[in-house]
Amino acid sequence: ASGDVPDVTLQWATISFTIASEFTFDAPTLDMTKIRVGKGVFIDDAEWIQACELIWENPSDQADYTRLFNQWCAPDVSFCRTPTSFPEGFVTLHVPLGAGYFTTGEDGDDSSLFVQMEVAALDQFGRPVVNVLSASVPLGSSRNRYCEYAGGDAELLEVANADLWVGSVGTQAELDANLIRRFDNIGTDITSPMAPSAIDSKSIQSGLMTLILHGDDDYFNLEVSGGYSLELEDVYTIHIMESGEDMYNQVYDLVRGGKAWRIVIDAETRQAHLQHTAELQTF
Repeated sequence: ASGDVPDVTLQWATISFTIASEFTFDAPTLDMTKIRVGKGVFIDDAEWIQACELIWENPSDQADYTRLFNQWCAPDVSFCRTPTSFPEGFVTLHVPLGAGYFTTGEDGDDSSLFVQMEVAALDQFGRPVVNVLSASVPLGSSRNRYCEYAGGDAELLEVANADLWVGSVGTQAELDANLIRRFDNIGTDITSPMAPSAIDSKSIQSGLMTLILHGDDDYFNLEVSGGYSLELEDVYTIHIMESGEDMYNQVYDLVRGGKAWRIVIDAETRQAHLQHTAELQTF
C-alpha cells in the first residue's frame, strides 16, 4: 500500500497471519526488527531489508509518516508495533518501507514483494515452537493506494452537483405553482459549507426533503467515463428538538468549522464513510 504527502510517496507492507487454536501466541515475544522484506522476481534473487530497524529509526521517515497518517484519507495503522489483541488468532502487522521502495507496478511487472519473519508460540503442552513464516505477493496486482485523490471533492464538483427540494406536490400544476422550495447546486466541499436558510413548514408533507444528484452530461457521456455513475454514500441530518437559538448556533459553528464530521477509511474494504465527531456527540 502507499499514500501521498507533498513531494513524496510513502509505502508500507501489511502482514496478516493466523495462529492455530492449539497454539498460544505471546505478542511481546515477536521481534519486529527481525521482519525481513525483499523485492524481486524470484525469492532467491530478492534484495532484503529489515524494515523496522533500518527505516523506522530514521527521524525524517517517521516525520513523513506522521504527516501522511494525519490526513483524513489515511487508514488507521500503527507501524512496527506488536498487536495488543488478536481475536480468533488473527494477527496483523504493518511495516514501513520508506519512499519509493517498490515500483508502481505497471502492467507486465513480474516483481513480487517477499516477507520472512520468525513467530514464537507455545503448543498445547506448553512447549516453545518457533515458526518461520514466508509469503509473497505480486506487486502488479496487490497494491492499495490511499490519499491519491484526497482533493477529489473539488474535482467532483466540476462534473456533479446536488439539488435539495423541500415540500411535496401531487400534480404538475402544484409543481408549476412553486409550492416546493428549491435549492439548486448546493454541493460544496467540506471547507466551504453553505449559509443556512430558514424554511417554515406547517406539516410533515411541507417539510419533506428530496435530495437530487445530477452529473454533467458533457462529462458522463464521454467514452472514457461512460460507465461512471454517482453514488450517495452517507446522509446525515441533525434535528434539534429545543427552542431558542443557543444550541443551533453551537452546532452550526461545528458544521461550518468542519468539526462536526470526519471521514473514516476502512483499510480492509477500502471504503470511506462519514462519522460524527466527539464534539458533535456532546449534544
